[in-house]
Amino acid sequence: MIDSILHSVQESEEEADKKIEEARKKSSQILEEAVHEADLQQKKLEADLEKTRQSRWQSLKDKEAKEDEKAQEKIRVYLERFREKAYQKSDPVTETLISIIGEL
Repeated sequence: MIDSILHSVQESEEEADKKIEEARKKSSQILEEAVHEADLQQKKLEADLEKTRQSRWQSLKDKEAKEDEKAQEKIRVYLERFREKAYQKSDPVTETLISIIGEL
């Protein structure tokens, strides 16, 4: 009878050891999956941040290009007005110089 009880206890211990080992394997598997998922999420976040950075950079570049165009237009208008005033107030030598400058 004692042998039977000892045998039963030993079987229970072996069964408990198997369950503990299965739990360790499952825990390790869950941990690996969680780490993998975290890596995927981090890469996705980094990609999203890069897209946002690129978008902001392009937006800034577009804004600067528009500002450059406006500045060039202002300069063109200013030079045009300057030439008109110069023609109005000029003598023949000045007119020749202005026409030469205009050709440049």
